[in-house]
Amino acid sequence: GALDLSRAEGDAPEIGPDNGVRFGCYAVHSAAGRRDQDLAEALFQRAIAADPGNAIVLENYSVFRTALRKDHERMDELYRRAIEAEPGDPLILGGHAMFLADVRKLDDQADKAFIRALAACPDHAPTLAAYAGFIARTCQDHGRAESLFQRALAADPGNSTILCDYGVFAWTIRGDNDRADASLRKAVEIDPRAAAPRAAYAAYLLE
Repeated sequence: GALDLSRAEGDAPEIGPDNGVRFGCYAVHSAAGRRDQDLAEALFQRAIAADPGNAIVLENYSVFRTALRKDHERMDELYRRAIEAEPGDPLILGGHAMFLADVRKLDDQADKAFIRALAACPDHAPTLAAYAGFIARTCQDHGRAESLFQRALAADPGNSTILCDYGVFAWTIRGDNDRADASLRKAVEIDPRAAAPRAAYAAYLLE
């Protein structure tokens, strides 16, 4: 996944010149751990030169360009290159859809990207939940959003993030306090250290 520090292996001298993934991993480490954007940029460029079709490298670089460099046009281009390299990867397809929706605010393109992502992987729970939230916000189609949330929960019933998002949706949009309480309570029980479910459940209880 994007900006995954667990993939950072060793230090720069240990990275072979033709190993794009390891260059990319060290670039992630430099950006997130060392706060060295210039070194990260140089390493990403070497990673892409070593392995220009590697979807992991391209996705991580696209996140770096947006999160730290604020270069949205470049990120869009990199996501599209990553999709060309791995056209069926649900993480990349879903990530691009969420980028178009949340960062670029291109609703029509985002809707098409969500549809493409779910066509490639119909049961990918994070994409289903993200699309549900997108539909609820942009189309006000609460019935369709409900259906997408239910598909997401069926695919991954123990996902505290999805449970939290659904609980907030059930509470604030559907007015279904029973489902909201059950979903938020379960989210906290599954991952009691996660801040978002605890904050959402506290807000619900105080309403």
